[in-house]
Amino acid sequence: MNTKKRVLWMIVVAVIYFLFDSLLQAGFFKGIDNQSKMDLVTTIRDVWGPEDLDWDRENNMLYISSTNRWEKNLGNPQESDGIYYLKTDDENRKPQKMSVDLAGEFHPHGISFFTVNGASFLYVVNHTTTYSSVELFEINTDKLIHKETFKGGLLTSPNDVVGDEIGKFYVTNDHGNTTVKGKMVEDYLRMPYSFLLYYDGSAFKKAHKGMVYANGVQFSNDGSKVYTSHTIGKEVYVLDRKRETGMLILKHTVAFDSGLDNLDVDENGVVWVASHPKLLDFQAHANDSTQYSPSQIFRMDFENGKYKIQKVYENDGSQISGSSVVVVKDNTAFVGCVFEDKILKMVLK
Repeated sequence: MNTKKRVLWMIVVAVIYFLFDSLLQAGFFKGIDNQSKMDLVTTIRDVWGPEDLDWDRENNMLYISSTNRWEKNLGNPQESDGIYYLKTDDENRKPQKMSVDLAGEFHPHGISFFTVNGASFLYVVNHTTTYSSVELFEINTDKLIHKETFKGGLLTSPNDVVGDEIGKFYVTNDHGNTTVKGKMVEDYLRMPYSFLLYYDGSAFKKAHKGMVYANGVQFSNDGSKVYTSHTIGKEVYVLDRKRETGMLILKHTVAFDSGLDNLDVDENGVVWVASHPKLLDFQAHANDSTQYSPSQIFRMDFENGKYKIQKVYENDGSQISGSSVVVVKDNTAFVGCVFEDKILKMVLK
C-alpha cells in the first residue's frame, strides 16, 4: 500500500472512530430503566417549558421560569411566557404568573433568587428575538419590579445565572460561536469554546473557560464555592470563589455519564443535578413534541475529601421528558423540564 492510500485509510478510520465515539458520548447505545428513589406526589401542568426553578426556602415559595420553546422556535412566542410562583406549603395552590414591568419581550431561561437586607431579588436570563440579556428584578409579592438590564460584550448566548449581590453575578455562555452554523459545529465536534462569565459591576469577564456547552451554575450555601456544569462535557466543576474579586479557582472536576443541565444545592449542601442521558433523543424531542427524551436526576455529596454521585431517578421520558432542573427541600423535590408543561412534585424515599 502506497503512502497516499495509507494516509487515506488512516483518515477514514479516524472519522469512523470519531463518529462512533460521538454516538457513545451522546448516549446513543445507552439503555434506560424506569427507576426512582422518589415517589410522585402530583404532576403540575399548564406551565410550559419550566426549564429552571429556584426556591425561597424560608418562605416556601418556588419561582418558575417558563418559556414555551416549541412555539417560540416556530416563531410564535407566547404571552404565557414569564415567571410564575408557587406556594409550596399549600397543596391546593397552582402556579401563578407574576406581573412584570419590563418593557419589550420576556422569555425567561435561567433564574437565580437571592435576598439583600430583607428584600428579595431575582436574576433572569431573557431571550428576545433580537438580543439576550440578564435582567434584575426586585420581588414585591406577585410583582417583578425591573431594576436593571445587563447585555452586550461577551454575553452572547446566556443560559443560567447565579448571584447573591445586586449588580454582580455569574452567567454561563453555552456557546463561544454566535452563528447558528457555528454553534452546530461547536456542539457536534465537541469544541470547548463556551465559558462561565462574571459581571463585576461594570463589565463581563471570563471566569472559567474550556467548557463544552456550559449550562448550570449555582453557589454553595455559604457562597464560597461555585458549581457549574457543561452538558456535552458531562462534568461538574467545583470552583473556590473569591467574593471580593469574583475570581474562581478550580478545585474538583466531577465526571458524569450524562448530559448535565441545571444544578441546585439543598439546605444540607447536597448538589442536585438534572440531566439528559441521551442527547440525540433530546434533540429529537426539541424538534418533535411526540418524541420522548429520557430524564435522569443525580445527587452529589462531598464525603471524605471527594464527591460521591448517586443516581436517584431515571425515566424513559414518559413521565417527564428533558428534565432540566430539580430543587429539593427536606424530603420534597420539584422537577422541571425544557419543553413540556410538566413539573413533578416528588417525595424522597
